[in-house]
Amino acid sequence: MTFVTTLLVLTWSRYQKVIKRQCTSIEKKTQEAEEQWLAMTRVIAKPIFVSIHTYLKKLESLVRLLSLFKDEETAEKLDQCCEQVNTMLVAAKKDPTKARSIVLVVLGLPRSLRDALNKLTTEDKVKELEILIVSTLDAMILSDGDEVVLDFTENIDVSYWKSGIEEYDKCSEDDLWEHLGLSEKKLPFFQTHTDPDTALDPWSKEGQQWLDNPESQAQDLVPQWHQLVGILRLIDRVLDGKLVMLMDGVGVGKTMQAVGLIACLAHYREHYKKHGKFPGKFTQRSYKKSGSNIPDLLLRSCSRVTDPKGFGLSSYAVPLSQV
Repeated sequence: MTFVTTLLVLTWSRYQKVIKRQCTSIEKKTQEAEEQWLAMTRVIAKPIFVSIHTYLKKLESLVRLLSLFKDEETAEKLDQCCEQVNTMLVAAKKDPTKARSIVLVVLGLPRSLRDALNKLTTEDKVKELEILIVSTLDAMILSDGDEVVLDFTENIDVSYWKSGIEEYDKCSEDDLWEHLGLSEKKLPFFQTHTDPDTALDPWSKEGQQWLDNPESQAQDLVPQWHQLVGILRLIDRVLDGKLVMLMDGVGVGKTMQAVGLIACLAHYREHYKKHGKFPGKFTQRSYKKSGSNIPDLLLRSCSRVTDPKGFGLSSYAVPLSQV
């Protein structure tokens, strides 16, 4: 009974923290969306496609959070967002068969925004905006949630369960960077900044200029403690040739850990070729299966399952400095 009680207490504590983070995030995202809306709808404003795109991405991010809650205030907010976005959709489509009704509907939009939507002359731009608006509307649907059925008919021994990172529990972030051998405290080949709204392609010229602009809203791309320790543990297992399960919760950065692992292995491979050893805590280690350096995992994996006459990596390859 002690185990069950402890599990319930820890689970409840975890969900309290999650809800608190969500509420804080809602406040922040609401403010960002409102600021973007005001910037687009000022009397002297001349919003362009990118600013409308950015607003819709901010709004979509907000309503995905709001849709998790079912109180009256949240439902009212979602209704307001839905009406606003539907009006934008009507204005963007510009269906000539419904010209009169469209005029009546879009009059509810600020003039600056009406003008901007009216200037979406290319079909591709209209379609792109339409897809984003529909995606935002889909995110506004309140979810009833999936029913979880717990079967306690079978006793499961969990006394031997471990997190897998016990040896690093007391490490600080500085310690983890040192263990990884990354003195610059930056994952190899990673960008230093990121677009929180994913409104731009970071590999495009426009995206790079935006990320490099100190006045943009780009955020520092800095892995958290749990991501660093996850990457460190993944490297441990890779070098030993053993399997590992990355079981962090939803939305806490497993994708960054997976990409970070691949980037670190690429860096380690080059470091070994140059210095004859891996960096950080892995100086005395080698790749167990070869007794030396890490193989070219990407090319080897692709060569095992693809036809060399019909598949080439050249169309996907980019300089690692751009990753």
